Amino acid sequence: MTQPTTPAPAMIFGLHYFCDHRCWRCSASARCEVSALLSRQVSPRILATMPPGARVASVLAASLDVTMQEAMTMAAAEADAAPAPDASAARQFAAMNGPGAADTATAAAATMRGRDLFRAESDPLVQAGADYARTAMAFAPTLPPSDTRDRIEETACTVASKLFRAVTSGDDSNPADAQSDANGSAKVALLVIAESREAWAALGGTAFVKALDALAVEVRVRFPLALQFVRPGFDTTLVQ
Repeated sequence: MTQPTTPAPAMIFGLHYFCDHRCWRCSASARCEVSALLSRQVSPRILATMPPGARVASVLAASLDVTMQEAMTMAAAEADAAPAPDASAARQFAAMNGPGAADTATAAAATMRGRDLFRAESDPLVQAGADYARTAMAFAPTLPPSDTRDRIEETACTVASKLFRAVTSGDDSNPADAQSDANGSAKVALLVIAESREAWAALGGTAFVKALDALAVEVRVRFPLALQFVRPGFDTTLVQ
């Protein structure tokens, strides 16, 4: 008699948006599109032999692939649902602003976005995160191999990347909205800062502990609602 098979758990859309890019430590990896893609791109055996930072980079690459695919799928759905464009309005815009005005406006918007990203790179909080990541990644290889050292290397660059995302998306977020992208990214940054701090404390890295304590204070001041952000699949009950 054929035994009934257990259905695979449903994937959680956007689970990877507010994760720390460590599928091998994640209890929800079976429900994540990124983890599924990663397993097809890199065999678990090879992934296990990679240095911690390289493993995180592999997850990040898969995450970008999934995010782009999701964005294209949503854009296509929105295009199908959108009303037909008003040709008369387009002609009126061109008549008022000259030929190529729409293309110029699009280029100007892209330029402004580029300036926003450039400005974020000089943001004190972003710089502090990047400084920590560079210093930690340079010092960690000098430590004896251990799971604690692995955690330091796994989280160092994530601290920097999540702070950069929090700052760059902050301009487009409502400061009073706890569920904004900026607060979600800042929450992940705070969580990995806390884990990194615990790891450094276990290894006697007093200077790094002090640096992370100071960084956490800066994040909480900048994003006071960050810890109120609810991450789907992580801060909610998983439903089959």
